[in-house]
Amino acid sequence: MWEKIETKEMIADLTVGKILRNNPNGSGKVYEIRSIGEATIKAINKDGVIALKIFTEKELLSCNWFVKKL
Repeated sequence: MWEKIETKEMIADLTVGKILRNNPNGSGKVYEIRSIGEATIKAINKDGVIALKIFTEKELLSCNWFVKKL
């Protein structure tokens, strides 16, 4: 199940290893969180391409990003 990131509190609850994606219906990019800093979250692309993405709070709230609920 995927939950849309809608609040700063939801971002604060993110931990290393959680999965992010920008479309919960099977398409879109999927990232695994690798590190969390004061202003950014670094994640690695899970589609087989080694690509690091740096997320900011503004990006996570303004775009349609979802986190996988365990």
